[in-house]
Amino acid sequence: MIYPILAIFLGGLSLLRRNILFLFTISLICTFSISLFDLPDNDAYQYIYESLPALSSEVVLGNSDTFNTLYGELGYKLLNSFSKNIGLSYYSFRFFLLFFIVFSKLYLFKLIIKDNTQYLLCAISYFSLFFYIDSYVLRQSIASVFICYSLYLAYNKSYLFSFFLFFIAPFFHVSAIFCSPLLFIIRKEFSRGFYLSLFVGIFIVGIVGVKSIVLNLVNYIPSSYLVSKLLRYSVNEYGEALGVVRISVILYSSFFILCVFRLRTEYRALLLNAFLISLLFLIGFNDFGILGERGFRLASTFIPVAMSSVVFLFARKDKYFNAAILWLFFIIVGTAFSVGYETNYMGF
Repeated sequence: MIYPILAIFLGGLSLLRRNILFLFTISLICTFSISLFDLPDNDAYQYIYESLPALSSEVVLGNSDTFNTLYGELGYKLLNSFSKNIGLSYYSFRFFLLFFIVFSKLYLFKLIIKDNTQYLLCAISYFSLFFYIDSYVLRQSIASVFICYSLYLAYNKSYLFSFFLFFIAPFFHVSAIFCSPLLFIIRKEFSRGFYLSLFVGIFIVGIVGVKSIVLNLVNYIPSSYLVSKLLRYSVNEYGEALGVVRISVILYSSFFILCVFRLRTEYRALLLNAFLISLLFLIGFNDFGILGERGFRLASTFIPVAMSSVVFLFARKDKYFNAAILWLFFIIVGTAFSVGYETNYMGF
């Protein structure tokens, strides 16, 4: 129950103010709280950190066998090595990464959302539904930050910096390349009928399955690291099918349809397109479990913004009463998600 309780606390605080100092304080409290727990994948990340050599000319020039053969993307490993140069322990290093992830996402919410009540709803949905996973899938959470800021900048026509951030993202998690088509259509708003047609098509793809197609295409993927990961996951439990009908699919599909009809914001195209690409992986790639889950998380930071935007429209008349009901809803769902991830990494 710690995660939904934390969501209430942090969400309630967001009513006060949303300046940088406030966001910094919230992120610090949140990072400290989650750092008290033994999170999944922690042992693997600690092994990587302790096994990597400190940054040196040998590492930079690619002559370190230990660095080259250890599991992980180049950018993440270099960051580990550099942290050793400045004397950080593994737990200090993890703390700074967690803080960076949380602060970056809270600040992105601030850039898009202007109303405090809506920001509150967004914070509640994020901490209830996404924060727990962000706190332990570190490499992809960092990549997700770069992807989401890249999309936000592209939407606001800051293309140079946008492409720079997008270029960095795969160096922290190779799955980031799957979002590359989104970068070119992020400003394009389609009709309701087109969004709904694509949504139905995603369900059809999910029912038919894509795993065999993906495996047949691996020879055409230029990244040997990505190919090896796909092949390895395809033969273990992480490549198993999750199914089209499950809690996450029902929840996010319902909100997507609601957003298509009710979303009213200057960022409508950004939110709908990011939501749709997330559902493509969650539903369309469900028969290749980990690929669907990893792909879903890349742009899913925009989902709490979209959810809070439509919920805010319904809460305007009696916003405090409705907000209280919605808090309860997110807490219940967030608890279910937390339990689901603790017992089965993505099979909720």
